[in-house]
Amino acid sequence: MERPRVYDRRPVLDAREQKVAEQQDQSQQPQKKVLSRRNFLFGASSLGVGGVVALGSNNTEVPSDLALEDPEQESEPAVESIETLSSSETFESERLGWQKWWELQYNQILFVDRQGAPVGEPVDFENFTVKRTRTEEDGTFTEFDYRLAPGALNDNGMLTDNIAGEWLRYVQAQHARKFDISTDALQQRNITQEFEVAVARGDTEPKLRESILDAVNGGNGIETMIDIVRYYGMNPDKVVNGDYQRRTRAQYLHQEITFHTKLPELVQDELRGFIVGLAAQESRFNAGLPKNSATAEGVLQLVDAVREENGHDPSTRLSFVQEVGVCGVHFSNVYSRVEHWMKHELIRNANGGIVEQDRPETYQMLRGLFPEGSEGEQSWQKYFLVPCMVNAYNAGSWTIGACLHEFVAAHSPEELQAMLGENPGYDLFTKFTHFAKESQANEFTQNYGEDAQAYFISIAAVTESLSEELKSTEDREIASL
Repeated sequence: MERPRVYDRRPVLDAREQKVAEQQDQSQQPQKKVLSRRNFLFGASSLGVGGVVALGSNNTEVPSDLALEDPEQESEPAVESIETLSSSETFESERLGWQKWWELQYNQILFVDRQGAPVGEPVDFENFTVKRTRTEEDGTFTEFDYRLAPGALNDNGMLTDNIAGEWLRYVQAQHARKFDISTDALQQRNITQEFEVAVARGDTEPKLRESILDAVNGGNGIETMIDIVRYYGMNPDKVVNGDYQRRTRAQYLHQEITFHTKLPELVQDELRGFIVGLAAQESRFNAGLPKNSATAEGVLQLVDAVREENGHDPSTRLSFVQEVGVCGVHFSNVYSRVEHWMKHELIRNANGGIVEQDRPETYQMLRGLFPEGSEGEQSWQKYFLVPCMVNAYNAGSWTIGACLHEFVAAHSPEELQAMLGENPGYDLFTKFTHFAKESQANEFTQNYGEDAQAYFISIAAVTESLSEELKSTEDREIASL
């Protein structure tokens, strides 16, 4: 029998965080992980301007057995939405880099700079003929034509191995010259390996395999990551089991996820707007993914500890409907925990144990960067608190807090205000993520890595790519009522 769901107002170490703490008690050198107007996508943020990284979830923010006070109390009515344009130039350039990745084809690579902004358009797989020189037996030199290819192809027309290194180096050098940028400053992204895995698992999804191979060989099949998200999440042939309305997974998730009424309405709207992108990021909406090394499974990649603390046997796979319910509870708890760890931090005491101490100045400084009053609170929630909550789904709220303490300590108030810009936007959060990725301040900040840095921005990117399609679906549903 499942225990009733509980919303926790007391932020505590979750199961994953406690395990990490215990491990760090034994070894204090953990490794870094490798890897407005609310008019955007049903209430999510307005993004307006306009090598593969696995960004998985570590979402073990476990609820306790303490309920919120006054659980029936409704949230306050939403204040008037922000009218000014946000300062999000840095965020936008990086978001565009990930959006181009989501829309990249199997036989293309994308180059981005060190900040994740795209450099030029994607480069197609093609052969090049270059001049090479060989030394003859008599010591003379002979020039000959040498073909550079992306790699050998199998019978399906796909690469038999990773992209050939010499081809990649040649293309990268060409791209660097074309855009007058150092080759060292260019990073490449592709979707090749993920598509190869999808084809290799064709026995479980033969239609997906057939459609991918059709596109690889010049047809009109599935050729981008967005196409895979559509196949699993927006496919009328893959409706949610038990849903009498026969909605797709994306429709059901967006419409049915609920949060505790204590969460401000804007926070709920923003989370609901990004939740489809989060599922796309976590699993591409593929409900059949096997458990990964972090024990995560399902469309929303909920880990064992989160499912268990919500009354489910971790050895039993949840239905999608159950996943959605647990995820709503989980984010409701993350709301409290993120704010808690902005005001407190974990340290080691003289005996080597992990203890908690007050650090209210971090929260005070960050919140003080945003204007006072209802509009300032709305900006704070939209442009910083919610991104931190989404980021915590991947990295853990205490890790977010540890990095925020170091971020604030490393910059003057004037520097932080300059990052935020004249009109509050996502740039402050974006610059925080880059700081956190490089932070080696202590064992707790080292839990934040490359995957955590890209997590929210990639979700915003796929949300943007899906926005028109999802909005059209929503409009059709409203019109049919």
